[in-house]
Amino acid sequence: HVDPPGSSWPASVAVKAAAIQGDSCGAAYLRLAREAVMVRGLNIARPAILRQLGLELAVADPGGFDADRFQRDLVSDAASEAFAADLREARQLGVGRFPTLIVRGPLGGRMAVGYRDVSQVTAMLAATGVLPDGELREAEAGN
Repeated sequence: HVDPPGSSWPASVAVKAAAIQGDSCGAAYLRLAREAVMVRGLNIARPAILRQLGLELAVADPGGFDADRFQRDLVSDAASEAFAADLREARQLGVGRFPTLIVRGPLGGRMAVGYRDVSQVTAMLAATGVLPDGELREAEAGN
């Protein structure tokens, strides 16, 4: 990275701004932000980059993601408060290290702190009922 991000805060608020348009929009923006920083080497702490990613998502998902609304939501109290709520929840759950993976499903919840390999993550998903047994076997087989 020539210009590495100095903070994950702005990108985290941007993900919440995208999620105001729906969970799938938030997830798509999160993936785009991860690719931007890890693959493309972009500084996702910069507002111009975050806005650019919103435009890219709108082009990729016309009719599903509104870039103009994202621009407004990016500087809104709603996006900042949504991220602040996530931080409060992390504190309440005792998250003190990263990465921390929290999975909630029909069979309950699990939390894993630190690196976990794919077999450990798929086991967590199965234990919480998020990933049915058949899909677990396929995931472990790499299909």
